[in-house]
Amino acid sequence: MRSVIEKIVSRIKKKEYKIDPEISTRIFVELLIQRFVAYARFVIIFRQKKLSFIGGSFKTFNKKNIMIGNGVTVEKNVTINAICKRKLVIGNNVTIGENTIIQGSGVITELGEGINLGENVGIGANSFFGCQGGISVGKNVIFGPRVNIHSENHLFDNTAKPIKEQGVSRKGVVIEEDCWIGSGSIILDGVTIEKGCVVAAGSIVNKSVKANTVVAGVPAKEIKKRI
Repeated sequence: MRSVIEKIVSRIKKKEYKIDPEISTRIFVELLIQRFVAYARFVIIFRQKKLSFIGGSFKTFNKKNIMIGNGVTVEKNVTINAICKRKLVIGNNVTIGENTIIQGSGVITELGEGINLGENVGIGANSFFGCQGGISVGKNVIFGPRVNIHSENHLFDNTAKPIKEQGVSRKGVVIEEDCWIGSGSIILDGVTIEKGCVVAAGSIVNKSVKANTVVAGVPAKEIKKRI
């Protein structure tokens, strides 16, 4: 049975997949049952025959606006608000950790742009992706838990007017392929993180980052190059 599962998953992920031999048969069977239930939940919610999985207590809005790939895993208590101008795209083999919120629009008076997650993206638990200004994530990007992305900013120059009435600016956030965004990082509107970058845990990124750069701190600054 294990070898069959390994072959199926390897075919979906397009790379070798091996189950740890130390996992007992009992735990393996329990995991299979959980996966079957999560697959059934995916089929019921999205009415598609792809091999993807949805955890319990999943919440979604405007699910017809979600384009979801094959081999996707959405863990428990995830909320995906797809009320946005463009399709909310989740590529093949994406994993979205539990308690994560993907927010297509904050208000219905001004719809957000949405998000595009490339294939093999992994999002850690308890993350928040605000897609109002648009978020684009390239393939093979990994996010630690509690990562926040904010793709819009409140305007506040007019002191005679409440900040909440001054509107927002939206530039969007771009994270190119093969990046690692550490736990608890915050990425702000207008930032582009180029290919191959590493953002250290707890960093606040308020400026764009050149390719193959490691940044850390509040605000994030370059600490070294990967090459």
